[in-house]
Amino acid sequence: MKATCQVCCRHRTVMASKRICLACSLGVTHPCPLCGGVVSGSGQAPCQPCSHRRRAKRQIAAEAATIPHPWLAELFTGFCTSGRIPLEAGIATDRIARAAAACRCIAITVTNPTDLTTEALHAALGAEALRRVAPLIAYMAAVGPLEWDRARLQTLIERDRVAAILHAHRDSRHAPLLHRYRDHL
Repeated sequence: MKATCQVCCRHRTVMASKRICLACSLGVTHPCPLCGGVVSGSGQAPCQPCSHRRRAKRQIAAEAATIPHPWLAELFTGFCTSGRIPLEAGIATDRIARAAAACRCIAITVTNPTDLTTEALHAALGAEALRRVAPLIAYMAAVGPLEWDRARLQTLIERDRVAAILHAHRDSRHAPLLHRYRDHL
């Protein structure tokens, strides 16, 4: 919007709230309404960390609403607000979305908190997805009903690798030898 700047009295494009042009607004600051820190510009906008934190909290609430089991949604919300994800950082949105997607996959196979085991998580997510949401799994083991068994997970991952190798070579002339070797182990 073009108007006369209140500081330099020139007819320029000005900010709608204060009627100050861009050249004159460089020294203008205001307090952040959330933390009280100094923010450049005129108006009521929060600082960047507060803005990221507020956006992350809205995303947490929206993602928790998509998780079908209340106990799992509560674990997800507790994980996201526990400080294990820096909510003021820009990467928080990706980590929140990844944790919510993992919780939705877990909700498909696990309906009760007592059924939350290493085997159930491996069946629901797989080895790679478990690695990507390791902070969520660690939180579930620390405060939730999960009893995490790392040795059991390694056994399950190795069994999956052997099954994939056997499946890939099922039509090979070496298939019987591979099956005998697996049975020997």
